[in-house]
Amino acid sequence: MLTVRSGYWFYDGTVRLPVRIVQSPIRYGSGDHEDEADVRDDRVEECVYLVFTTSDGKEVGGGASRSVEEAINVAMDLTNGTAVFEK
Repeated sequence: MLTVRSGYWFYDGTVRLPVRIVQSPIRYGSGDHEDEADVRDDRVEECVYLVFTTSDGKEVGGGASRSVEEAINVAMDLTNGTAVFEK
């Protein structure tokens, strides 16, 4: 996936860790048969995903968004306002 924005966030308020916003041509579904089809199934749809690096070096997803701006807002919520993205 193509990185469209990169930056960092602070774990525990002090440990600076990378965060990226990556572009994807597929919005991945949950795969859960109990979910509605629009949530469960993958679909061809341009979107962006957050990718956080954790304090133990693992990359974890922060969900799909429809735009970079939306992803930045989600990142701010998930990091208690500590995320910073380069322009």
